[in-house]
Amino acid sequence: MKRLTTTYSDHNDLLGALRKCLEKAGWTIHYFGLMAPTTWTTNEVIRNEDYTSTPVTVTDVDRRLGMWMSASKAGAYVVFRSIDGCILDRETYYKHSLYAQRGVVARVADGFDPDKSYFGQPGLRPTQKCLLESGLGGKLDVFFNGDAFIATTTFDSNGYSSMSFGKLPVHVPGSGGKYLCSTHSWEQHYLSPLFSEYSPAAVYQYSFDTLVGWDSGNVTRSEVLFYLYADLDFPSNFYASGFGGMGNLARCRETAGGLPALVPVRTFVKWNGRHSPFAEFDDLFVANFELIEAGREFQIGQSRYVGFPYFRKSTASAGAVGNLGYVVRLDDE
Repeated sequence: MKRLTTTYSDHNDLLGALRKCLEKAGWTIHYFGLMAPTTWTTNEVIRNEDYTSTPVTVTDVDRRLGMWMSASKAGAYVVFRSIDGCILDRETYYKHSLYAQRGVVARVADGFDPDKSYFGQPGLRPTQKCLLESGLGGKLDVFFNGDAFIATTTFDSNGYSSMSFGKLPVHVPGSGGKYLCSTHSWEQHYLSPLFSEYSPAAVYQYSFDTLVGWDSGNVTRSEVLFYLYADLDFPSNFYASGFGGMGNLARCRETAGGLPALVPVRTFVKWNGRHSPFAEFDDLFVANFELIEAGREFQIGQSRYVGFPYFRKSTASAGAVGNLGYVVRLDDE
């Protein structure tokens, strides 16, 4: 995969840095700017000639709304917006985030309409909660290969947040393949491994002969599976409880050769090897980061690698995903 690295100063600047990286990765930017202006009434009045008073109505940008961006590649549309502690659930309703997250929220859409606001974009999926945390500033690393894009922020010296989106190979021509997933969720303090579709922080399109449609990776599953195909048992990368399906090999500090084990993401396909949405990556691996320095390239044979923890590095065990992260194989220069 190709790698780009840059820095950012806050949540809005992170959105701008993502824009530049997406453009370099071949994505089309349809819109980048402030959220739609809001109309509000001030306490000031205009004195009319007949001695009556008229309240002043002002159209202005509410800075709490942040900025938003629409981007696409190969038919995969993703809509982003920056947040700083406050969430706009609808055009006129604010909710303060209980966890004061800062960063970039992402949602998938079916297209772009220049005459519509952020919330009016075609087919915007409101259910997924994907967040790329920014902290108060930090470093952004992105990796891309074909139509897949991975972004990771490093903040607060030992904090990491990752998001991936784009289009995966399809098994039925012209159907499915679009996906979006993240390690962090904006709605709640929810953490999950990247490329785990069995979590609130994921959404994807299936591409089977009998099933084409969006699915959100919640424990309840989506209407596509639950209502239309309740009797089908689709594969999942990880078990719902503790993500135990990632395996002990990925958790080990080192193998007999003295190197951390790089376990291909493709390994985590259950139930007779049937298709899993987030298993279509040749250059992605799961590894224990106790002996790997985050963000620093290392070499095995003729190949170069680099990666980041899912959440943070720790000297103590942190549950099933403690010290685990993802590693990418870099393209030859």
